Amino acid sequence: MLAIYDTNADLKDAHIVREAQNVSSVSVRGGVLYVGTQNGHVQVYHRSPNSPYSYIKKQDVPLATRYITEIAWSPIASDHVAVVANSNTIHILKASNGDGLLTLVQTITMKPRKAANAWVKWSNHNANEFLTCGFDGCVRVWDLKSTNTNEEKFLKQFPCPMTCGLFLPTDEQIVMCAGKSTSLEMFDMRLEQTTMYKAGKYTHFNSHPLDEVKWASKIPARIEAKPLTAAEKRRAKRAIVGGTEIQAANGDAGSAENGAEVVEKLGALKLSDNDTVGVKKEEENQVPTEQQVAKANDAKTLTAISVFLKNPTTLLNLTTKELNKDVLEKLNMVLNNTGSKTLLCPKLFGTKSDAQQLLAEELKNHRSSKNIGISSLFMTQLNFTIREEIQNCIQNKQLCEWHVAVAPTISFSFWQKCCQAFADQLLEQGFALQAATYIIAMHRHVEAIEMLMSKHYYKEALLIGRIHLQSDDPLLATISDRWITHLDMNGNLTGSALLCVLFGQINRAHDTLAKVRNVHPEIERVLEKIKSRQDFKQ
Repeated sequence: MLAIYDTNADLKDAHIVREAQNVSSVSVRGGVLYVGTQNGHVQVYHRSPNSPYSYIKKQDVPLATRYITEIAWSPIASDHVAVVANSNTIHILKASNGDGLLTLVQTITMKPRKAANAWVKWSNHNANEFLTCGFDGCVRVWDLKSTNTNEEKFLKQFPCPMTCGLFLPTDEQIVMCAGKSTSLEMFDMRLEQTTMYKAGKYTHFNSHPLDEVKWASKIPARIEAKPLTAAEKRRAKRAIVGGTEIQAANGDAGSAENGAEVVEKLGALKLSDNDTVGVKKEEENQVPTEQQVAKANDAKTLTAISVFLKNPTTLLNLTTKELNKDVLEKLNMVLNNTGSKTLLCPKLFGTKSDAQQLLAEELKNHRSSKNIGISSLFMTQLNFTIREEIQNCIQNKQLCEWHVAVAPTISFSFWQKCCQAFADQLLEQGFALQAATYIIAMHRHVEAIEMLMSKHYYKEALLIGRIHLQSDDPLLATISDRWITHLDMNGNLTGSALLCVLFGQINRAHDTLAKVRNVHPEIERVLEKIKSRQDFKQ
């Protein structure tokens, strides 16, 4: 059933178009109604001159064997339309300028027979490119100028049916899409070239958390062993009865002999060939190599994050070794005053110079064994070489919060140098907000604002500016202007218009909101309010 609502009329009831039957999708262009049907046809209707809500069928174009899912018009070649159905075919048609009748221009047949499309969307910059989203989980990009029209330009597969998608308005190499179990996905085709679909290879290219789940399998309620014959049952019964009598007479000896006999008989039994529970269990316990690598990488990442939070039993490893190996021999050396100077334990009970020698030996051992952890910070503070340790970490870009925390013990200027180096390191790693924290700590608010704007954190930049800058500072206007432009370029026209109004740019808000293609009554009412405010100011 197809119904039409008139938003301007007082009567809010729907007007049913009874001429269109088995409707699956609808499109309107230039006063012509295009209807996709459940049987794979596209029908063209003209409005009847006698009745505003009555239509006359002018054309019926059979395209697919199953229902039409989407009818999309090209924004550049406005007379071209792409039609997709719940089948492996895509049809490109051309509408005549006068009556809007359709002519088939090109048919694309996808290689997988079970592939079916739920959505089609044209490019806003290239008249020959469009993307489709399929029930098979594939997002495909097509180029009509390709030498092989049945071969997609790009393909990315998801583990669920994909129902909609579009090119990012500012960069059409980036695609946004959504599906049945995916809220919103965004990927860059330039980074996904390795997952291009190849002939004869049709597999899932990306992993999904559900793909790693080990689903439960049904296990038989009992082990189905080979049934015993009547003679075997009698022998087993005699063995059990005989074993009971012997046990009563002879105690544990008879029980052991009888138990061995029963064990032998049970061991002779064989499981049925159909019982593969044990095999499945072994297969499930085998972890794939790729998964092992991923787990190892995760472990390395966690180690790098928490390396200074480890709680070792001791930092003086050489001294601890003396206390746990050949202790009696070392005790005799101390009692006899022979060779005790070579030991480390006595240095803990000696002079300051002895303690410094012990520290030098232990630190040398840590560096030679490349132990990572709190030892480097702990020991270098004791021998007053913490500056060299931090400078070495700055050069190797291995700074962390712990180094910045102890840097003020050297000097204020050295702490500022550490904050700046750590902020630069965080920026290289992609942590802009974390880097801004250390820039703000140095009271460089303007620098933090500029950095955050370059990474498109406009809300955070404006918050810093409102708190730490003067109300008439021109940088506030720069932040607002770049934020408005960013939303406009990324297609959030309503959000951009709201910011324009809040910033006091009424004319810009009107121009921005007027860019919306599908102007519905709510937008028209907002435009009228903005226009009335413009007239009031004038």
